[in-house]
Amino acid sequence: MATLRALVPILAPAKQWMAQQSPRDQRLLRLLGVALGGLLLWQLCLAPVLDYRDRAAARLARAQADLAWLTANERALAQALAARQQAQPQGEAALQAVAASAQAYGLTLNRFSPEGEGRLALSLDNAAYDALLKWLLELTETRGLRVLTLSIDRTDTPGQVRARLVLG
Repeated sequence: MATLRALVPILAPAKQWMAQQSPRDQRLLRLLGVALGGLLLWQLCLAPVLDYRDRAAARLARAQADLAWLTANERALAQALAARQQAQPQGEAALQAVAASAQAYGLTLNRFSPEGEGRLALSLDNAAYDALLKWLLELTETRGLRVLTLSIDRTDTPGQVRARLVLG
């Protein structure tokens, strides 16, 4: 209420000016004020709410479409995953495949050993960081291996890292 009272002296000149206008102009100014108030209400309150509602409805429709596709293709996805896991090399063959893949990216494995349950422990010293990331991406995408643990330490050489990881 105090803030409204503070507006009285500020609005007094506008009220005086309005009183000096003809009755027709006063009606037109009031109509203009109502129209501007409605426009402000629309732009500041209603339009953002309606826009948010439309975006949320679109997100919901996309999520429902994704769910429908996943549900329809669940069996095919499960079969593809099973085939991918069966094609995965095990034991010594897995070590050789991973070592050959690392060499293709210019990486040298310092230590590597199988750790049971299909896991491989690897160690790389002075590996190029970008080559390491590309190699790990290739292992996960094409060979079906997952990075279970990863530890990367920087070295004194820029762009080179020391990495310890376990693949499964």
